[in-house]
Amino acid sequence: MKKILPLSTFLLLSLIFIACSDYEESIVNTGISEKKVTIVDTTAYSIQGFNSSISLGLLSNNTFYYRTSFFSCFGSGDIKHISGDYIKENTKIILQPTQVKTTSFEDFYILEEDEEDYYENSPRIKTYPYSEEEFKIKNEYYIVTINNKSYALSEEKKDNFFSEKSPYNDFERLASLLKKEDEVLGSILSRQTNDTTLFTIKQIPTKWRFLFK
Repeated sequence: MKKILPLSTFLLLSLIFIACSDYEESIVNTGISEKKVTIVDTTAYSIQGFNSSISLGLLSNNTFYYRTSFFSCFGSGDIKHISGDYIKENTKIILQPTQVKTTSFEDFYILEEDEEDYYENSPRIKTYPYSEEEFKIKNEYYIVTINNKSYALSEEKKDNFFSEKSPYNDFERLASLLKKEDEVLGSILSRQTNDTTLFTIKQIPTKWRFLFK
């Protein structure tokens, strides 16, 4: 003999069915769908100077940022943020910049005799397409890991801070650093790593290997 559900239970199940149907229909009608959250990791290389810094961030979605900041002791300065895509070929990174964002700050001004009373101009922000004539960055880097430090090295003979021509490139700077020579040839983009990796000459492009022998 079939068991007949009580009227109250039947009504409850009917309401649940209708509610679920309406919810499903609303998702279809509004175009809402479940999406997986994509986590983007950033590997950042940097140089820290006096009132200045440079950082190169390589994101796991193959985009990058290159940021420089320079400030005076009086508060004036500017931040340049270059962004775009990058291509990875083994240990070689090729940057493809597309956009520049600059943020400029004026000096602090004392309005009253009280030195604690300052006036600060609002920062001026400007965004424009990347142009090598306006602000050129190094476009190609090689990633070299030694012990617990990783370096982003460029073959261009240019100063990392001032974007001016230099007698040395990053490979020459690193070789001098490893040999602990007295002369400082300039700073290099680097980051600390958790793993200890022994140096192998194969990490260095063939044309610069003689520097590390």
